Amino acid sequence: MNNVNSNFSIVIEIIMFTSIKKKFSTINFGMIYRFPKASYIASMKSLKGLYLILTDPLVGYEQAAEAAVNAHVPFLQLRMKNTPPKIYLKQALSLRNITRGSQTTLIINDHLETAIEADADGVHLGQQDSTIEEARQRWNAPHKWIGLSTHNLEQAQAAQAAGADYIGIGP
Repeated sequence: MNNVNSNFSIVIEIIMFTSIKKKFSTINFGMIYRFPKASYIASMKSLKGLYLILTDPLVGYEQAAEAAVNAHVPFLQLRMKNTPPKIYLKQALSLRNITRGSQTTLIINDHLETAIEADADGVHLGQQDSTIEEARQRWNAPHKWIGLSTHNLEQAQAAQAAGADYIGIGP
């Protein structure tokens, strides 16, 4: 439990546009999305560097993913809320092709089946999604990342006890 408590005191900001903007100089960011529901991330495993969440990027998912790979962004999460499963899978497979063999870890938001089918590097689950235990049993791949969104200290401690590799912290 001390790990979770200390993680709350050393929360790492997800988006660091001041340091990454130079690496993405070919993209015109029309706006900066602040991720109001997931502003920070703390780690059970060692998460180092930028954890980029793609939610309807202005330049398109592929161009944003290619820029992330070229900039050696360590983590890229595909987040497409309210998207039909077939479209989500098609996009996940496209990003898997872009990130495969690179230094960029592909995480799929909310959809364990899509993460499995696309052979993603991990899945990020919400409180209403599969449990960590269910995800580990279903995926049977200990090297895959499984993260969980949390909203308070009790959820963070429960996520750690359940074996989450990392947690997202938000309102």
